Parts: sequence; structure tokens; C-alpha cells
Amino acid sequence: AHDAEALLWSMQDGELGEDVRDEIDSISYQNVMLAYARSGDLGGEIVADKVEELLMELEEKARVEEEVVTDRGDGKRSRLAPNAFVYAAVMEGYGRLKARRGGGRNRHGRRGLATNPEGEDEERNRKPDVGAERAENLLRSLQSRYESSGMVDDRVRPNGVQLNAVLNAWAESDAGPDGARNAEGVLEWARDDVWSKGRNDYLRPDAVAYNAVLNAWARCAEYDEGAATRAEEILRDMEDAANENEGWADDGNDGAIVVRPNVISYSSVINAYAKRARQDPSAARRAEEILTELEDGYLNRFNGGGDAPAIKPNVRTYTSVIDAHANSRSSTAADDAVRLLRRLVDLYDRSCRSRGGTAGGRSECDPDLRPTVQTYSATLAALSKSDEIDAAVRAESILMEMERDRRLPHPNVRCYNAVLDALAKRASDEEGAAIRAMELLERMEFLADRRGRR
Repeated sequence: AHDAEALLWSMQDGELGEDVRDEIDSISYQNVMLAYARSGDLGGEIVADKVEELLMELEEKARVEEEVVTDRGDGKRSRLAPNAFVYAAVMEGYGRLKARRGGGRNRHGRRGLATNPEGEDEERNRKPDVGAERAENLLRSLQSRYESSGMVDDRVRPNGVQLNAVLNAWAESDAGPDGARNAEGVLEWARDDVWSKGRNDYLRPDAVAYNAVLNAWARCAEYDEGAATRAEEILRDMEDAANENEGWADDGNDGAIVVRPNVISYSSVINAYAKRARQDPSAARRAEEILTELEDGYLNRFNGGGDAPAIKPNVRTYTSVIDAHANSRSSTAADDAVRLLRRLVDLYDRSCRSRGGTAGGRSECDPDLRPTVQTYSATLAALSKSDEIDAAVRAESILMEMERDRRLPHPNVRCYNAVLDALAKRASDEEGAAIRAMELLERMEFLADRRGRR
């Protein structure tokens, strides 16, 4: 990112030639902003302040150039005028600034309706300590500027890309339930106060927007008892709106937005219950019930029933439910996790046969159903937490399958550690468990050393 900025300054100083300097435009700044926004080695506060600094400089240069263009009277726009992509890059950069522990403020009510978007003078002058709030403020400011222009200045007209950047910023803000409520509030503002009232046709929430809100609730579900339930409520609202409007039409008869839930939507809700299962074991059962709904709906659609688009569960969906059982620590968690793993493996094998291939011919199988190393590590984690007598033996058996069967993903360190945990748990009352743990550790070291020599 620093190198990208240094190159921009070299261009501006004419070090690369006057022709290069004269070609600098808003895209040049946008690329530097994105370099900062996507840099993994810089802190969030540095990134947020830097993209804001670049935006202010760009806007000032554009203002000066606009005056020159206006005086010239040729009707051309400034090449430096920020556009929708520039503002989206700034919002992405703002999103890197996370909330501090206990940070984040609820700017919206329970259903997310904004109380006073503009705020009081003191509020407007306060520099937000959460990047998502800066991103939201910028989005609202752009909408105000767009309306002030008589809705003709497309350079400041907010769009769905910017909306999604703000929603993702809140979802990943580490602001907990307040972040989720704020994300929901922004979505409702865009949908109910802006788009539905004809104030901006480009600010129409799509499935990506709704999924960002679902993700926001999922991320705080472990420590907020109502988060998973709220995520499912939003999902059911999406289903109801789609079902009530001409069999999953794109828009309702009354002009309301209809957004069809997709597999990401369902996976986000399942993930919310998976996280909640650490505190409430019944959440794991609810996660599996939603998975079963998807399976039944998918099979029903292809057996000639229903008009709704079939939503096929994928490996992430199954892995999240296995995670839920592992997190629940219920007496049947290990059995449930292994059962789901076997079910997924069976579905994958059947997909291979239906396509005329075998499980070894991955190109002829359904890649969306192929179990991953995360699927296996989640199953092994469930076994490692189990009090069942044969849990360690079952974990070892699955690990050996992974080591010997080239069709399966190769075990990673989490898989080995889970089996070691299972063996350690049985060491005091199962003869040979401690020895097998030592042998497994030696095997891990041997395999790691062999890979290091390749």
C-alpha cells in the first residue's frame, strides 16, 4: 500500500513524465485506496485514516479542477471527480477499523429504524471510533448530496455496491449485537426510506445485502441469546415475501422488494445456531432442522413438487451443522456429527454416480458436496469432546481413512490435535491410549519433516 501511494506521488510530481502526470484521475486514487483497504499488514485505524485523507485530497483537487473546467466552458467533467467506485473503496477501508472491546453504539431501534440520521451538532463533530459508522455516515451524506443535486449528479449517487460495503463493515465491526442492529437499520433505511420512496433507484438491497445482515447476527450469536433467532426471523421474512409474490418473483405486485434467500442465507442462519450451541445445546438441533428443510425442499423440487427454485445445501452448510453439534457438547453430539459426515459423503458419492463418474474422479462429481478438511476436523472435534468410551477409537479410524484414501482431504494439524485430545481424554482408563497418542505425535512429526524436505 505504501508503495502504491509512493508511485502516485511520483506520478503527481512528474517524475514519470508530464504525460503520465496529466493522466492521473480518480481511478489512480481509487487503486491506492484499495491497496490500503486490502492490506493485511496495517492496522485498521491507519487504513481508515489514510483512505479518508486520500479522499479529502482527491475532492479538493477535483474542486480546483472543476473551477478550471467551468471557466474554460467546454462542458467537460474533472477527471479527478470521485465516483461511486472511489467512495466504495473508502467505505471498504473504513470497514477495517473495528470496534474496541465493548465498543460500538446502537444507532437504531430494535428493528433497526434510524432515530436521527443527521444527529445533533456534537454527534456530527464526533469522529466515530468504529469504521462502520464512518462508512454509514459517508453513505448517508452521499444520498443527501445526490438529492440536493436534484437527483442528477450520478457521481455522488449511492448504489448497491456502497450499501453492501457499509453492511459488511457493520457485520465485521466486532461491535456485537449493536453492530448487527446497525446493519439491519441501514438496510431498512435504504429499502424503506430511500428505494421504496423513489429517492434512489440504485440503492435497492439485494441478496448480498440481506446476507450481510444475517452474517452480522451470526457473528454475535455465541454471546447474544436472541441473535440466532433474529437471523432466522429475517430469513423467514425473505421466504414469506418471495412465496407471497407470484412464486418467487423478483418484485412484489405492490412494488415491494422481494429478495430470494440463497444457500448463503441459510448457511448464515445455520452458522448463527452453530455459534449459539456453545451456550444452548438445543441450537444444534435447530441448525440441523433447517438443513433438513433445505434437503427436503431440494428433493421435492426435483421430484416434481413446488415451483420455488431449489436451494441445494453445500459442504459449508453441512460443516456448519457438524460444528453446531461439536459446540453443543450434548450426549449425542459425536454420534450426530459422524452421522452427518457419513450422510454428506454418501451424497457426494451419489453425485459422482449420477454424473457417470466415481468419487476419485472429482471433475465428474459435484464439487459443492465434496467434504473438506474443515468438515472432517469439525467431526473429529466433536469426538474429542465426547465422553463415549469408543470416541477415541472412532476418531483414530476417521483419521486413518483420511491418511490412506487419496480421495479424501489430507488431515491438517487440527485433525491430528483433535485425535490427540480424544486419546488424552481416555488415557487414564483405556489401556494403550497414551501409547497411541505418542505414536500419533511421532507420526505427525515424521510427516511434517517429510513435507519439509520436498
